[in-house]
Amino acid sequence: MKVLRSPHPQSPDQDDGLLTISALAGRVGLRLAGDVDASSHDRLRSALAALPADGITAAHLELAGLDFMDVAGTRELIALMQSHPGLRLILHDPPGSLQRILALLWPGTNAELLVDGTPVGCGGFTGHADQRPGNSA
Repeated sequence: MKVLRSPHPQSPDQDDGLLTISALAGRVGLRLAGDVDASSHDRLRSALAALPADGITAAHLELAGLDFMDVAGTRELIALMQSHPGLRLILHDPPGSLQRILALLWPGTNAELLVDGTPVGCGGFTGHADQRPGNSA
């Protein structure tokens, strides 16, 4: 498995005050914290594009620190999976907004959602109750 290369080699961590993107140690993927909205779509797209695609079967996104992801940010995740059909995208502790967007707009997506280490199924939609306390969209 190839090692993740940062889209900005001089600074593996990217933090603009609204969204922090950092490489995961020991596996292919990223840690996101803050908000993904119109101001950060380009940075997210760049970071996702820097993930190595050759020879990997899974990419992990640690999202426990992510407060919000809008529809366009979610579309960037879907685009990654569409450009690499065999890739499993494993979303660890996604915010409720992301779970609801996936369930409503991309219910058949191949993203694997884990909340507190437990699979919640595609989209992870659980009605009005969110599985992460204090999370709202």
